[in-house]
Amino acid sequence: MICLDGIVYSLQKYGGVSVYWNALAEVLDTRHVPFSLLLAGENVLGRPSQNVRERWQTGSSRLLERYRDVMTDDALMHSSYYRLPSRHTTRSVITVYDFTYERYFPWRQRLVHSWQKFRAIRRADVVLCISESTRRDLLTYLPDVDPRKTRVTHLAANPVFFDSTGPTELPLLDKGAQEAGYVLFVGARSTYKNFLPLVHALEGSHLHLVCVGGGAMTPLEQSECQQRMAGRYHHIGWVDDAALKQLYMMATGLVFPSFYEGFGIPVVEAMASGCPVVASNVSSIPEVAGDAGILLDRLDADSIRAAISDVQDPIRRADLIAKGREQASRFTWQQCVDHTLAAYSDLHVSW
Repeated sequence: MICLDGIVYSLQKYGGVSVYWNALAEVLDTRHVPFSLLLAGENVLGRPSQNVRERWQTGSSRLLERYRDVMTDDALMHSSYYRLPSRHTTRSVITVYDFTYERYFPWRQRLVHSWQKFRAIRRADVVLCISESTRRDLLTYLPDVDPRKTRVTHLAANPVFFDSTGPTELPLLDKGAQEAGYVLFVGARSTYKNFLPLVHALEGSHLHLVCVGGGAMTPLEQSECQQRMAGRYHHIGWVDDAALKQLYMMATGLVFPSFYEGFGIPVVEAMASGCPVVASNVSSIPEVAGDAGILLDRLDADSIRAAISDVQDPIRRADLIAKGREQASRFTWQQCVDHTLAAYSDLHVSW
């Protein structure tokens, strides 16, 4: 039996890691691969499918549970967030997402995180990296790790984003934004996500800005938006995949100016939905977007403004949409699970 350690569900309500873990559990379930899903919290209601939920094991709520090794009798444990099995006879697989903490967080904030991550990477039997970029970073930060135990398992967009049918209007968005057109920003906006240059780029434009997820706007974000585009910015909280696909389909484009990403699921979601992508030409983004997006070497307001103008040209836009759909089709959860199961098999674990 395989133990999937779902500790991530007690660390985040939504986010790329949860999207990945939901997909992994659901595809394994449809393939009838026997597994248990160990939880240390209850923040997953309504996410994985019902027959997956029926096999949940509620984990302990011990103090600092996220940092504790896991007691399991299963032959293999795959942790969603850097935990290890306490039994040395249990083979260990972990997934590494990025090195954001190591790059951008003050040392006091990253100390415990990096200790746990580096310990897990060194001790795991197999380390899955969500992109070649993340794998390169791993071998840079931990040159003592044997590259032969690392594998790349690209992430993907959920199937709903590949459905080309869609609405002609969006009930969750006011008419003004729909009629004038809007640029979409998805996910967290803090620090390395480089949100404010997009706000500056839209100053003086007719386009609206729609932000999805990422938590409440900070006072600085609200002040900048109000000063530069009063009445043209909208913050929407978390939305389900069907609603997010609608937002992508009707957007002028997704702007994703992050300085660093381990993968960048919104880029694949947008491309699959027929939404042109403007993104940074850094870390994993070129690997994910290929030649299907406008990738910027400079991430200032002028460069972003010029790229947004570019995606409004009908010929350029049609080309980006066609290339985007083709590029997105290269990333599927089925393929991700194929590579994951191959890694399990390398450890000579049967199920």
